[in-house]
Amino acid sequence: QAETLFLMGESQFQQKEYDLAILDYQKVVTGHSRHGRAPDALLKQAMAFEKLTDNETAKILYKKLVEEYKNTPQAEAAKQRLEKM
Repeated sequence: QAETLFLMGESQFQQKEYDLAILDYQKVVTGHSRHGRAPDALLKQAMAFEKLTDNETAKILYKKLVEEYKNTPQAEAAKQRLEKM
C-alpha cells in the first residue's frame, strides 16, 4: 500500500498537482514510516512545498528528513537542497 500511495504522489507531482501530491506523500510518511519509500516520500513532499513557494515548510521537512533518516541518500539530498535555500 505504501508503494501505491507513493506512486500516486509521483503521478500528481509530475502533473504539477503539488497539493494533491503532498497529501499522498503524507499518507506514506505517517502511515508507513518504516517502509523504504518513507524517506523518498518526505523528500518529494518537501520538494512539492518548494514548488508551491512554501520554503519555510520545505525547510522543516528537509530538516526532519535529515534527523529521522540519517545516512540515507535522501537525507544527503535534503542537506544539499537546504544549502541552496
